[in-house]
Amino acid sequence: MTIDIALCIILHPEGRQILVARRPDNVHLPGFWEFPGGKVEPGETIVDCCIREAREEVALEVTVLRELPSVVHAYPDRTVRLHPVLCQATSTDARPLASSEVRWVEFGELAGLRFPEGNREIVEGLVKKMPAHPALENLL
Repeated sequence: MTIDIALCIILHPEGRQILVARRPDNVHLPGFWEFPGGKVEPGETIVDCCIREAREEVALEVTVLRELPSVVHAYPDRTVRLHPVLCQATSTDARPLASSEVRWVEFGELAGLRFPEGNREIVEGLVKKMPAHPALENLL
């Protein structure tokens, strides 16, 4: 069984940073950095899940800019289909409601953070492409 997960790729209101959260000790892959998000509920769209998870996990309202290509990754105990959604935060007041820490980082800093293996392709794409991404043209 594959678990569908919406990942909120949340841009700072000024567009030059991205929000990351550290996974708490009591969950799968503790201590890793991640993009806020979670399981898509039955009948819920990827975009609706992303908006809900941004509220529930980091207390932010977001404006969805676009969906990015999905990535499937098989861990030893589960398979996930990650659906990254590029969003812009309406404020900078992120709080770690479901994580041990949240942080705004520059795109280039992502490569130095320890993310779950399933996020590798997404992180690499963000580091290489996002500063010049068309969705950011009016934000940078």
